[in-house]
This record gives sequence, structure tokens and C-alpha cells, in this order.
Amino acid sequence: MPIFSDAFWQQEIPQSKFPLWFVRRPVASTCNALCGVFHLVIGIIALTVMSGTYEKAFTYSVAKGNAAFSTADGDILEITSEEGADTAYIHIELSNCFSNYRTFAMSKENALVGSTLSPYECDETSRSADILFQIRGKDFILTGNTIQDFSGLNQFSGPKDTILNDWINVDGLFEDPTDKKDEVTGANPFERNTYKGKIIRTRKKINENDADADDTPNEWAYEELTTMDRFRKINEAWKDEVIDLQLPKRLITPCGLNSFSINLDRFEVVKLREDGSEGKPVPIDETELAWNSDTKFVQDRKQIRNHPKLKNVAEIQNDTIKKDLWNVSWLRPQLGPDENFDKFGKIVEGVPYQRLLAWYRNSASSTFRLFIGKIHNLRPGKYKIKIKQAGAEWGKWGIDTRLVVSKLSAFGSKNLVIPGLCIAIAVLQLSFTVFLLVYRKKQD
Repeated sequence: MPIFSDAFWQQEIPQSKFPLWFVRRPVASTCNALCGVFHLVIGIIALTVMSGTYEKAFTYSVAKGNAAFSTADGDILEITSEEGADTAYIHIELSNCFSNYRTFAMSKENALVGSTLSPYECDETSRSADILFQIRGKDFILTGNTIQDFSGLNQFSGPKDTILNDWINVDGLFEDPTDKKDEVTGANPFERNTYKGKIIRTRKKINENDADADDTPNEWAYEELTTMDRFRKINEAWKDEVIDLQLPKRLITPCGLNSFSINLDRFEVVKLREDGSEGKPVPIDETELAWNSDTKFVQDRKQIRNHPKLKNVAEIQNDTIKKDLWNVSWLRPQLGPDENFDKFGKIVEGVPYQRLLAWYRNSASSTFRLFIGKIHNLRPGKYKIKIKQAGAEWGKWGIDTRLVVSKLSAFGSKNLVIPGLCIAIAVLQLSFTVFLLVYRKKQD
């Protein structure tokens, strides 16, 4: 029989009767009842287990420029004998964290996350140090400490006196103009129309003709330019080669809104003695924060390496801008004292790059948790939570932050949403079962 003939298409073809059997009232009501009971049992078990999972949260904020807890529960973490754990997990919970999700999710350092299927890269609005300072605020680079600059004024010093300098390589944020004119445009890079609000750093040059002069490089003084008089004074001193002047880099790595907004808050857990005095800090393991697949992906790309000359300085290859362009990273790699910094691939296994990769896993919700570390062998006793570093920008952005210390159960951390959904689905399925058993179609 020809396949295109009318006889072929009008013939009766045997078909399975299973779909019709499956939608029969007795079968459908039985399946709904079984599924409803299954979800109800799973929901009740998960709710019971998760409700008993240890978790304590501390709300913290930055008050008057200093990190301080602001919670009625205080900052004491008490672990009973039943709550002791082989491993306790530490998260930072951020609430009211709203953003343009698509733009934010796409704005990542291409050298760390990009691929043919994931075209993540930074656009021109999220590449420069100026943008980083605008997003994070001037407190990110300007500290309350002051030093004398070349003119005798007390100017801000950089973050080297703070713990933030452990993770931030300030040299990766500033570039030294090698000439009085830009090599590309021919213009003075320190233009009058671009000085307003710019954060710069200056230091007095060493007088090579003075035999009594100290040949140690002067300390960098950081400041935000706000007046024309100050701009003129610095510009003249720079042209007369009295000072070294560095402007914010136009291309920094890692770039992108994700990188610029990384949460850098850090904490310390101290065991309290019986008399209430503080003992030694409890070690916090800050490795293996990101997915293993993310870490391996970055290592396989081989676009991040140790600086060939500088210790504890990383370089990132940004081939989306220019091929074979290696830029000094403004994130300083920190590994354990016994780790080999020269071994390729170790950089992304330590902090703060592990936290950066964890931060890259954006949440679609405005409330989410960032995994920042683990405490192994958390024994019963009292512990004090101390803030080592807390960013003031989170409060300015209207974001609420909490530190969460928790244990893991067979169902994960203390999250009552999942068992709640299971019970809600069970109620719907059992309700539909009752509807199928009770409802009868009216006969005409």
C-alpha cells in the first residue's frame, strides 16, 4: 500500500490503551493518594530533622566606621554537648540585595567564568578602578589614618594598615603615568576636567642629589580630589617631578560588577575560658568554598598565574581586551604558610578567589547566603564572634547582613521552605483525591 495513499492514512492503527487507563477515576485517585502520602511523610520527616538542626544567626552592622554587632542576642555562640559537631558551616546572609539580575549575572571576569556557552565579560562601564571606588565608596581605599604628604598636609593613608590589605593588592588599582602625555591620545592624563572626585595617590620623590637623604621610598598618601586649588598644586608638583603620582587604572582585573561588589567581610571565632576571658582563635577553613567544577574550570583555562617577580601577587590574562595581556590582580592570593605559591592552579584554591567564585554563583532571590568557611571539630563550650573586617557599603545599599553558624543534617541546613513545600504539595494531592472520590458528574 503506497504510504501517501488515502487508504494508508485512514486505516486503523493499534494503539496503547495505557493513557486511557491511567486517567480513569479509580486509578487517578489512587495515584494521587499515594503521592500525597509520600510527600506528606517526607515533609514531616524533613521538618522534624531540620527543625532540630543547630543554627544561630548574628545580625551585624558597621557603626561610625567601626565594625560592631547590633543584635539583642549579643555575640556569644554557645555550643552544648548535643550541639557539638565535626564540622560547623559559616555563611553570610544578605537580605534586600536587589539588582538588575541579568546585567549583574553577566558582568563577570571572562578569564574566570567565560566560555563559548557562557559569554560572561565586563563591559566598558565595569572595568576601571574609578568605577570600583564609586561602587564600594571611598572608604574602600581611604582609611581614617593620616600621614603627611609632599606638601606637609595630613592626607589619608591607604589600606595597608587594615586587615583588608591581606586580600587587596592596592598596586593593582593604580597605574603610574610614564609620561606627561598619554601615549594614545597625546593628552595630559591628569586633565582638569577629570580631576573631580578622583582618588589618587602621591609620594615625594627621593632626592638623588642629597647625600643625606633617606633612599627608602616614601609612603603613599591617598586622597580624594575635591577642589581646584588642590588639583593645581598636585599637578604642578607632578610636572616639576617633585612627586610620584598614580591615577586609578582604566582596566583592572578581575573586572565586572560581580567582582567589584564581592563581600569581603571576615570574622574570628574565639574560645572563651571558664572565667570568661578570651582564649585562642578557632581556625576557620576558608578553602573549598566554590563548586569543584568552577575551580577546575578556572584551573583548566590557565588564565590566572603567580606574578613572575612579585610574591603573593597574581596576574589575570584578559584576552577579551588584548591578546596576551596579563594584568596585576587587585585581589591578593592568600594560601596557607606551607602552600607553594609557585605551583600553578593553587591560587584559585585559596582565598579570596574561592570566595569570588562562590560570589559568582548569583542567586535569583534578594535574600541568599554566601558560604565563607568551615570550623572543624567544634567542641561544646562558649565562643565569642569577633568581626575582623566589615564593609560599610552594605548598610549604605540598604542590605541587611547576618552571620550564620550552622550544622548540616541529612536534608541540609536549617531550611523550612523545602519541607513546607512538600507538605503543601501533599495537601493539594490529597485534596484532589477527595475531590475525585466525592465528585460525580451530573447525568443529563
